[in-house]
Amino acid sequence: MPPNVAEIQLEVNWNHYVELMEFVILVYDFVLTLDMEIERFWKRDTKRLASVLFFVNRYLTLVGNIPLMLFFFCPKLLLRYHNASTLLSISHLARIPLTSVSICTGDNYYEVLFVLRMKAIYSGSRRITGFLCVALVAMAVNDVVQLHYADLTPPNAVDPPSAVPQVGAIPTFSNSQGLHFAYLWIGIFVFDLCVFSLTLWKTYYIYRDGYGSGGIGTIIMRDGLMYFGIITLATLANIIAFLRGGVRSRS
Repeated sequence: MPPNVAEIQLEVNWNHYVELMEFVILVYDFVLTLDMEIERFWKRDTKRLASVLFFVNRYLTLVGNIPLMLFFFCPKLLLRYHNASTLLSISHLARIPLTSVSICTGDNYYEVLFVLRMKAIYSGSRRITGFLCVALVAMAVNDVVQLHYADLTPPNAVDPPSAVPQVGAIPTFSNSQGLHFAYLWIGIFVFDLCVFSLTLWKTYYIYRDGYGSGGIGTIIMRDGLMYFGIITLATLANIIAFLRGGVRSRS
């Protein structure tokens, strides 16, 4: 029995407001450090390579999320010029390359930073660095393979177009795509779990030897442990959503 409009609306609302929550956290973090950014970057030479890389890293993520928020919460901008069937096709086809680019560039970029962080924490250990580099390459290969074999099911075979004008833009993935993206996120989860486990072990080692009495080192390890723990749980949530979620909640 196909889901009714109310069920579709509930799934779409969950998806949109989780996206909004992520965007609010991103903006909040941006505002918290804006004064330091102005003092340490804008008032100095902004043409240096370090400054350019900083601005790209900081503003690309922020600006790149704005079109998504407009797409989710202002669908009338599209409905004004497209019928329901066309809007559904746009939302489906736009989501596939967006997901692919996001995973292959954004996530892998941050995983490289994770490797550098672990290298610093473990005092440049070649074994740790080598292990994480191998895991990173395996994860990247898995990303490419799963995205390549993802089944691009025609959107009309997935969603009833008649519901689109009532609930807004609906990005969708088929059952086959859901499995491929779940396998993709499993690779990312394994890598994140390795980073979290290494951070946990190093934190335990520091406190066990009595070096956890305070200072910047303790703060870095504590915050890093919380950060990687949250990242790992979020990745696990993505896997569950793709494996167990409905057609619309997989987005």
